Order: sequence, then C-alpha cells, then structure tokens
Amino acid sequence: MAGLMPAVYGADHGDAPNASNDAAGDLNDVYAFVDPNDNSRVVLIATLRGFIPAGENANFGQFDHRIATAFELETTGDAVPDAFIAVTFSPQTSRTTPQTATVTAVVLPNGPLTTIFTAPTTIFHDQHHGPAADRHHGCGDGHHASSPA
Repeated sequence: MAGLMPAVYGADHGDAPNASNDAAGDLNDVYAFVDPNDNSRVVLIATLRGFIPAGENANFGQFDHRIATAFELETTGDAVPDAFIAVTFSPQTSRTTPQTATVTAVVLPNGPLTTIFTAPTTIFHDQHHGPAADRHHGCGDGHHASSPA
C-alpha cells in the first residue's frame, strides 16, 4: 500500500505559499493536548510568525492586530465544525506597552461571539542591560501571550 501513495511534503516555518506576502500571518505550529491537570479540558497552542533575528525584533516583534487566528472545533463526530475559538491582538501602541490578546468563542451555526478572556502579551527585556538596552539593541515585544489557565 505504501508504494501506491503519492509523496506528501509538509510546510515548515515560512514555507506556506503566502507566508512571504504577510509574515505576521505565518502560522508555524499548532499543538493540542489534554490538560494534565484537568482531563475535561484541552490545551491549544499556535505559534505565529517564523524566526525573527534579535536585531529585527524591534521592527517585527509584535502581533498583527488585523489577523485573527482561529481554531475550528469538531465535537460531535460528524467532521463538521461545531464551534471556533479566535485569538486577536490589540494594535501595538509602544515598544514598552504590551499588546492585549483577546480570546473569543462561537458555538456554530448561530451562537453569539463570546469573549472568554483577555490577557497582556509579554515584553522582552534584556536581562543584562535593562529596558534601555532593549531599545538600543532593537529588542522589544516577544511573541508570547500569557493567559489564565
């Protein structure tokens, strides 16, 4: 059987057809696993945007407020989405102020859009030199959104 299957190649960070057109929309990795502390919950993780060299972080180290990252959820076994969760970010207002991540959910087909929570993103600071060095060396926001579990 294996000989009858065509070759399949996966995309990697930056390999998707439109990633070079909109690097901030480049979805790199998606992880889903059962919460080890509560088996009734699933943890969903998505990494956005590929590798950013440290010297470019000041220019590119923020989340694009025009992009929503959505997870479709299928819960009934019919291969049709039953709900989705979307993550959006506020516009960046300064290199020292975190953006705000907003997580919303909709139960399909006609459920209302419900905000689940909001949380600030983290800001990277050079541990050896402090925030002033961050600005000098081009370091800024990291690409992490923290959330209440």
